[in-house]
Amino acid sequence: MGNRYECQECGACKIARIIQKAKKLGYKGVYILKGGSAVSMVIEQISPKAVLGVACYYEGMIGMAECENRGVPVQFVPLIKDGCVNTDLNLSDLENLISLKKPSKKLQ
Repeated sequence: MGNRYECQECGACKIARIIQKAKKLGYKGVYILKGGSAVSMVIEQISPKAVLGVACYYEGMIGMAECENRGVPVQFVPLIKDGCVNTDLNLSDLENLISLKKPSKKLQ
């Protein structure tokens, strides 16, 4: 897939930990995309039953709209620091969501 980035699981960021957790839980795939608009390409190619996305608010909304337009259930976890470099997320919240656990604290 041309727009897919392959994680080398080097440990320099949190992506490797997310991928390992998702694989352990039986997720069928983890895709690292350039933006929300690439979601439609992935949906067409793999026909997922559902999507869990992690992105900045702008790209997350684009990805959610793409999923909803195709009838694919979607959950979205926003980054706590976005941009093209040194992005970050609340890893424990994502791990709870992919494990289908309740968040540790209420969202405000």
